[in-house]
Amino acid sequence: MNIIRHSASMIVTVLVCLSEAYAQSGWFSQSSSTNNDLFGVFFTDVNTGTAVGDSGTILRTSNGGTNWTMQTSGTLNLLQSVCFTDASTGTVVGKNGTILRTTNGGVSWTAQTSPFGSTKNLWQASFTDTNTGTGVGDDGIIIRTTNGGANWTSQTSGLTITVLDGVHFIDANNGAE
Repeated sequence: MNIIRHSASMIVTVLVCLSEAYAQSGWFSQSSSTNNDLFGVFFTDVNTGTAVGDSGTILRTSNGGTNWTMQTSGTLNLLQSVCFTDASTGTVVGKNGTILRTTNGGVSWTAQTSPFGSTKNLWQASFTDTNTGTGVGDDGIIIRTTNGGANWTSQTSGLTITVLDGVHFIDANNGAE
């Protein structure tokens, strides 16, 4: 599930490994139906995936990446990362403290409030269930929610000049940057 950008034509190609049966024969290039750069992708199963990118782009597929449908994000900010806990419930983070949440598979996205407002860029989020999630970003910031993003609190990483650009949790208490 990599996203690559062909720099000469700015055409974004999403590569999707359709199943382990196809893993031996390689990757398949899929058209994303947008010229915007894409930065994050998340699949909840072999068919259902969401990709996010520049200018508030959110794309959704329900057929393994063969076709992508544009969703309305409500923002023009760059969206960096997407994480779903099931086919319906997902969170997107991005520039200027952007946090978006869906509980209906992306039919609608609701803006959530970052504890840092719009002053910090968020680079990745990881959710272990529909309620518990962690986000990371500029200046070593860590944000956490235990109620599905209704409220986010900041946590101290001890780092002030480092960009945290990745996070993954295996359960509610154990994760790494």
